Amino acid sequence: MRIGFAVAGAGLDKMVKMSHRYLGYSRISEEVAMAALDSADYYRSIAEKMAADKEAYYRRVGSLPGITVFRSDANFLLVEIPPDIRDRLKTFMTDRGLILKFMNEPQLKSHIRITLGTQEQNERVIAAFEEFFR
Repeated sequence: MRIGFAVAGAGLDKMVKMSHRYLGYSRISEEVAMAALDSADYYRSIAEKMAADKEAYYRRVGSLPGITVFRSDANFLLVEIPPDIRDRLKTFMTDRGLILKFMNEPQLKSHIRITLGTQEQNERVIAAFEEFFR
């Protein structure tokens, strides 16, 4: 389930028409979104956990040889890896039940997109990176 939030001034009527036509959402999505707005403490705690996990990726995975973890404000990270380890790393992660998005676009061929999960899932991915490099 996905829904976006926007703040708009002049031209709101145009945005509403566009969002209904191209970004349509169901009544259930709308109800969940409204409930989320009433759950600020819960979502603040989720944001704090995600920030801590991102810092763990930056510190631990980013310190591995040839690895760059780019800073992100999103719920995912972009990780650059040495091109020569791509296939071995992909097999290694898959064999451990970890599904990461190894990018296929020419300019991103040596990059992985990692969506943040629960703290336990994130720790499994970080530990697997460390194990691979041992």
